[in-house]
Amino acid sequence: MTGVSNAFERRLLVAIDAAGYGRGNDQDHFALQSGLTAVLNESAARAGLSRSRWAKQAMGDGELAILPNSEPEPAVVDDYVRHLDEVLAAHNAHAPSRSKIRLRMAVHFGAAMPAENGYAGQGVVAVSRLVESAAIRSALAASPSANIALILSRQVFDDIVRQGHVSLSESDFTRAHVRVKEYQDEAWIRVVGEVPGTGQEQDEERPAQEDRASAGQTVSQHFHGDVHAPHAVFGISHRTGRDG
Repeated sequence: MTGVSNAFERRLLVAIDAAGYGRGNDQDHFALQSGLTAVLNESAARAGLSRSRWAKQAMGDGELAILPNSEPEPAVVDDYVRHLDEVLAAHNAHAPSRSKIRLRMAVHFGAAMPAENGYAGQGVVAVSRLVESAAIRSALAASPSANIALILSRQVFDDIVRQGHVSLSESDFTRAHVRVKEYQDEAWIRVVGEVPGTGQEQDEERPAQEDRASAGQTVSQHFHGDVHAPHAVFGISHRTGRDG
């Protein structure tokens, strides 16, 4: 058997990425990295998780964490995220504007195997694509007061949220169709502290468009043959009130 076959296993994967990191200077980067580590450690401790046992790949403005099987998935999706939002709020309340931390977080369950330069496997690829997707970036950018935006892979959402293993419900999330490089799948997004719009759905290949339907009637006018009306204006009229 090959080394890859011997090493194969599926793990819970958590990817974190800080928004706006590239806009800061060197001092900002030092402060954010220090604050990020402290925030993640405290949040995990509050949730009863053992971050010291996680395999972590640091990336300056974020990290990829491969969790041991002893860490319960519902606690990561629910408790860890809730405490992370609380700790971020406390940190940001006292931090200079350039040192405030806002995070994108992705959770996936999939193949992750130790390799020469970190971890390999399609699960690692998937969670990395989710956290860098335009869907979660747009979600966090659209809620400037939010501290964290969470994106769950389809599998995690189906197994954890839909099966009632957390205090969250399906209505707390918005469905997104994620397409990043070679990765393509359905995912679910929650901006912590924000109420998702009813029926909203994101598609990375389809730009957001305003709803063209008006609250009232739409009246169109059709004419056949010659029309002599030099002072009239023809077109489409949108009516939102009653006739009066």
